[in-house]
Amino acid sequence: MKPRNKTEREVVKLSDRIPELSDKQREWAIKTCISEDDAYKYGDRFSRGCFYLVCTFKGWQVLRYFQVRVKFRFHKMVKEKIYFKECMQQWLKDGEYVFLAKQRTSGYIEDAFSAFGKLEVRTHTVWSFLGDPRDIGFDGVYYASVQGKYKYALRDFGEKILCDEIFRSVNANPYNETLMRRDIDMWKVCKYHEAVFDREKMSAVKIAVRHGKASYIYDSLWWDMLDSIMYLKKDVRNPSIVCPENLREAHDKWLKAADNKKKKMEDRMTKLRLIAEEKMQLRYLEQAAKAEEESKKKAEAMANVYVDRRKQFFDIDIKDGAIDIQVLKSVQEFFEEGKEMGHCVFRNGYYDVNRKPNCLILSAKVNGQRMETIEVNLADVTVVQCQGHGNINSAFHDTILKLIKDNLWQIESRLPNRASRTA
Repeated sequence: MKPRNKTEREVVKLSDRIPELSDKQREWAIKTCISEDDAYKYGDRFSRGCFYLVCTFKGWQVLRYFQVRVKFRFHKMVKEKIYFKECMQQWLKDGEYVFLAKQRTSGYIEDAFSAFGKLEVRTHTVWSFLGDPRDIGFDGVYYASVQGKYKYALRDFGEKILCDEIFRSVNANPYNETLMRRDIDMWKVCKYHEAVFDREKMSAVKIAVRHGKASYIYDSLWWDMLDSIMYLKKDVRNPSIVCPENLREAHDKWLKAADNKKKKMEDRMTKLRLIAEEKMQLRYLEQAAKAEEESKKKAEAMANVYVDRRKQFFDIDIKDGAIDIQVLKSVQEFFEEGKEMGHCVFRNGYYDVNRKPNCLILSAKVNGQRMETIEVNLADVTVVQCQGHGNINSAFHDTILKLIKDNLWQIESRLPNRASRTA
C-alpha cells in the first residue's frame, strides 16, 4: 500500500536507509534461534527461527522482525547456506504508529511471508499482516541493538512481555510507563484491573507504593476494597483509607458499608417503584371510572333513540314453560344484562342503533334468572349468536336456540314493509 501522509512517507524513506544486520547480530541470531537437533529430528535439511531487533533510528523506536533459515549438509550437519529475511518493521514515536510488512502468502501457515517484494505500509488490524507477534512466530526471542538505547529507557524484561506490547502501551498512556519503570508485574496487575485508564485507581496505587504497601497491589482483596471505597465516594488519596494495617479487616469493613449503601438504595428504589405503581393504579382506576361515566352519559343520550327505533318489538314475549324470552327495552337493561352475564353487550354499545342498525338483542330467562343473551340480525331475520354467562353455552342452550328460531316470525312480522308470517 502506498504511503498516504507525511509520516508514512518519512518512515518509508527511513526504512530504506536503516542499516542491514551486522555480523555480530547475525551470529547471535544463528546461535540463539537455530537448532541442529530440530533439523536432524524431523529429517529436514533446514532449521528455522524468528527473532526481532530493537533499535532507535532518527528519533524513532523501531522493532524489526526477522526470519532466519539455515540449510545443512544432512550427514555432516554443516551449515551450507544461511538465509535472513526481514518480514516486518514497526515504527513508533510520540503516539504515532507506522507498520511496514511484506506480502503474506495464502494458506494456513501464519508466518509465511513472501520471499520477494519490498516492505510496504500495512494496516494494523486483527486480520492484517501485523497481529500479535506471538501469532507469527516472534515469541520473545529478541536482540537489543547496539545502534541505540531504548527510546523510553525501559529495562530488559526478558520473556515476561514483548517489546511490541511495551512500546505501544507506553505510547497509549503515560501511566503505563510509570508502572513499567516500577515493576512489570505491577503493570500487568494494574492493567488487568483497568487501573491504567482510571485516574482515581492510579492515585491509590501511587499512595500504596509511597507508603510501603506495594504488596497490596498484588492482592485481589485490595482491588475489591478499592472498588468499594470508590463506590462510597471516599478519598482514595487518603493513606489511612487505601493503606490499612489489616487488609482483610479493612476489606470486610468497606465491603459491608458498600453493601449497606446498595441495600438502602435498593429499598428506596423499591419504595419509589411501589409508590409509582400505586399512582399508576389510581390513575388507571380514575381513567376507567371516567370512561365508564362517559359511556353511561353516551348511553343515556342514546336511550331515547333506542326506544324510538325498537319500540315495535317490545311487546314480543316468547314463552315455553319456565323459559321466557323478551327484547331488552332500555339502555339500563343492556347495562344490567352485560354486568350479570359477564359479556360486552353494554360495553360494545349494542344499544347504539346508529352504529348497529340491524341488531336486536333479546334476553332469555329461566324461572326469572337470566340464562342467555340472543342477537338477531334484522336484515335477514337470523340468529347471530346465543351466549350464556361468560360467553359459555348454558344447559338450556339448545332449547332456547330452537325456541327463538321457531318464533323469528314474530320479529319479522314487526318489521316495516315485510309481509307477516303465520305461525
